[in-house]
Amino acid sequence: MSRVTCGLYLHAGKDYGKTLFAYGMSRLWGEMPTELKSLASDFNSAILNSPLVFADEEMPEDVTSGFLRTTIGSTSRPLRRKGIAEAGLAGAVRLIIAANNETLLDNFKEDFTADDIDAIAARILYIRCDPRASAYLAEIGGRSGTEGWLEGGDKIAAYALWLRANRAVTPGSRFLVEGTISPLHRRLATQGGTRSLVIEWICGALLTKWVEKDPGIRFGGGALYINASFVKSTWTKLTGDLRVPSLSRIGRALRPISVGERRMKLDNRRADFYKINTEYIYDNAGSLQIGTVDDYKRLIDKPTAWLDSIDGEEPAPTSQTTMMSLMSTDPDLKNLSLANLLRHFSK
Repeated sequence: MSRVTCGLYLHAGKDYGKTLFAYGMSRLWGEMPTELKSLASDFNSAILNSPLVFADEEMPEDVTSGFLRTTIGSTSRPLRRKGIAEAGLAGAVRLIIAANNETLLDNFKEDFTADDIDAIAARILYIRCDPRASAYLAEIGGRSGTEGWLEGGDKIAAYALWLRANRAVTPGSRFLVEGTISPLHRRLATQGGTRSLVIEWICGALLTKWVEKDPGIRFGGGALYINASFVKSTWTKLTGDLRVPSLSRIGRALRPISVGERRMKLDNRRADFYKINTEYIYDNAGSLQIGTVDDYKRLIDKPTAWLDSIDGEEPAPTSQTTMMSLMSTDPDLKNLSLANLLRHFSK
């Protein structure tokens, strides 16, 4: 417990064994995991029972992203017990979040920047569980087939110890295991208020035939550029909302979903355009039902000549931009297995 590691967000339907896995891993330290809501309460002495913290289908209302980031990324924390002076508690925790959907973090109503999204992604590894897990548990008889996995055998915990002894793990630079950008994390940059409406504007604008000579949305060749002033001037036309947000609010909504800027000609002047990370558009296409992912990919990826003849230079990507691009295309998420799940807790 001397090293911090990312938490797990297990997304699966019922009968996948999410709770079974959490309780099985908690047997390394005691009878059951510590509930996240207990750790976040005024008195958090429940953490003395187990360093494995579990949130089962619920994110406590008073838990912020900052609290979660600190909890995962710290090797010490305050210990608050009723009637006893506050003390320090050494050691990292292990966090598991289990949910039937990917919306459990949506109650983080914070104004996230791209750096915030990166920090959360590094600390929470999102895993869309394989349907074969549910089929396998049903095939072996459900509860009767898992006898000995917890009480009377602790087979899950024993397998974790076997992995620790036999499986080589290359640790990350800060976290033993690090999460990567996924649709779960990108949701945080597009949920609520102006941000969700900006995504709606972009999806609608991509499917609109603009009559303007130089519209403030340019796409093709795999790139998508948006001008914030153009969003403001056409807001009501595309969203139907008469309450037009300020230019600064639109800019704050576009910035976290962008990977750089470029100056281009707009109405006979030079203007700044945000280069949008198109994964945010593809993530939201289905829920908005304005168009399909294939529709947007076909438009954004179509061959174009304008990109090569733009009057202006595109700044070199920052280290943050490069990191976001790499994490958004990381193939490791496609190869997760039970061993990958268990390795988080084997040190």
